[in-house]
Formats: sequence, structure tokens, C-alpha cells
Amino acid sequence: MKKKVIIESPYAGKIGRNITYARRAMHHSFSLNELPFASHLLYTQPHILNDKVPRDRALGIDAGLEWGKHADATVVYLDYGISQGMQYGIDQARKDNRPIEYRHIGKNPNYLVPIIFTVAAIMWLGMLVFLFSNHYYLIAALLWIVSFWTISIFTNNIK
Repeated sequence: MKKKVIIESPYAGKIGRNITYARRAMHHSFSLNELPFASHLLYTQPHILNDKVPRDRALGIDAGLEWGKHADATVVYLDYGISQGMQYGIDQARKDNRPIEYRHIGKNPNYLVPIIFTVAAIMWLGMLVFLFSNHYYLIAALLWIVSFWTISIFTNNIK
């Protein structure tokens, strides 16, 4: 029988980075032939609960802890430290006499390098088009705007 585990990893703060990390933690748990559950990945999806609203955050944490009562273990992924929500889950696992395992899978790989190089190439291409042809200045300007916007999104959310 496969072991049912509650995944504890950070969510608040650098949300994009933490979602990527939690997904990697889930994948790691599956690779160990476990059945993982990460309430912070499920309940924080759009139109479910809003982690920035204290009542919603508390409701999500409480729901996750309730599911934890049916788990065989709590697995804590430590590469980004222990958040307040994670500590709450660890404390509840102790109260419930549920085994706690601590794991490392390494910080998220830097997916940004190829993306930044691609976006930079698009920016320079747009600039060349702008410099050598007045007919395409709007396209060049749009490429620049999209490029900077893309870089800002990825740098704020992934790593």
C-alpha cells in the first residue's frame, strides 16, 4: 500500500517560485511511490481561496490540516526554509502523532537564463528593425514593451 503524505513547503512571499518548488516536491514524492497532497497548491488556485485574505488563508490551512489526519506522514521540504504556515502544519502533525520527514530537493533550477537570452534577442531584433525601417517602428516598440514585461514577470515569479 502506498504511503499518503502531506507536503509542507512555502507558499506565501515569492509565490511563483514557491509554486514551482511545491510542484517539484510533489513530483519528488511521487517518484518515491508516495501519494502526496499539497493543499496550498489546490486551495490557492483562482476562484477557490485567496491566500492574501486572512480568513481564506486560515480556512485553507485548516482544510489542509483536516486532510492531514488521514495521512501516514507529513513531509517537509526545507530548501527555502520553514514558513509560518509550514510550522503550523508541523505542529499539527506532532499533535496528531503523525511521523514527520524532512527532505531537500535543491532550490529551483534557473529557468530564466534561456528565457532572458531569447527575450534579449527579440529586443535587439526589434531595435534593428526600428533603426533601419521607419515602417515597422510600432512593431519594434511593441517587441520592446513585451520583452521588458516578460522579463519582469519571470524574474519576479520563478527564482
